[in-house]
Order: sequence, then C-alpha cells, then structure tokens
Amino acid sequence: MVRYVLAVALRVALGLDRYARQQRDMVWERHMPREVAAIEAGVLGLGVIGGTIAQALAAQGFAVRGYARHAKRIDGVRCFDADAGLPAFLDGLDLLVCIVPATPATEGILDRTTLAYLADGAHLVNIGRGAALVEADLLPLLDSGKLSGATLDVFRTEPLPPDHPFWRRTDITLTPH
Repeated sequence: MVRYVLAVALRVALGLDRYARQQRDMVWERHMPREVAAIEAGVLGLGVIGGTIAQALAAQGFAVRGYARHAKRIDGVRCFDADAGLPAFLDGLDLLVCIVPATPATEGILDRTTLAYLADGAHLVNIGRGAALVEADLLPLLDSGKLSGATLDVFRTEPLPPDHPFWRRTDITLTPH
C-alpha cells in the first residue's frame, strides 16, 4: 500500500494525469511538475499502515499531515486528532489518502461536506474501506473541478458493477483491492 500511495502521489506531483488527458485530446503542451514540498498531503487514518504511508510521503519531501481519533506523534508529520478537528486537518490538502477502517464513525466520512475542505483541484485516494466514500458525492466534485481526480482501490460494492459510472470516468483510476 505504501508503494501504491507513493506512485499516486508522484503521479500527481508530475502531472501525469494531465498528460494522459492531453494525449487523448492530442494536445502537445508542457507543464512544470509541482515541487513535492509544496504539495500538502494528508493521511486520514494513522494506524500501522497509515502511519507508514505518512512517513514514506514525508521521506519523499511532501508536506504531510495525518489524522487519527486519538493523538499520535510521527516524525515529519503534522498530526491532528478529534480534539483538533477533521476540518482543520482537511483544510487546503492537495492530496488526501484515506485508510480508515469500517466503523460507524467512518461510514460516509468522505462526503461532499468534508471533501469541500480540500484545495481546489485536489486528488483523493481511498485505499481503506469503500463505505468511507459517499460515491454519489464524488462525481459532482470532479465535474466542478473541486477535485482533479481520484484513485480508488475500494468500493461499496465489490467487484464494481459493470454499469457503475466510475468505469467511464477518465479522472478516476480504479484498481481492485
């Protein structure tokens, strides 16, 4: 999961999704990659895997925040907890990695309201549980440009049904968990 998230984070930093869209549209336009230190990356869920992901992102030079229900300390990661508040953690993130367990508290945690706190053009990665994402809220956020893309490894229904709208979206990368 660490390499998966690092690959997505570097894809975002290098603008590879933009180049893929340009290729489909036959557009030749160069863009400067973003400096990783200027990318605010957040890890929602700082358990063993989430904490390791946060450390790996920080080791690559990303500005990293992490959120857990209870206070945590991770070198190189600005940690938030329930006392500091989820909105403060989410505010202005360019990349959000969700790796929360399935609990009543995490059901639908990624909805229109919480994702609105992210920076315009942010990228969402969900590798935790499919129930964390309100799937119907994702498409309008992508259509409006609030989110530039999403990389999803988990879904409410797995395998993803053939008629699901996510299959037809070029701004969503789908992988089986």
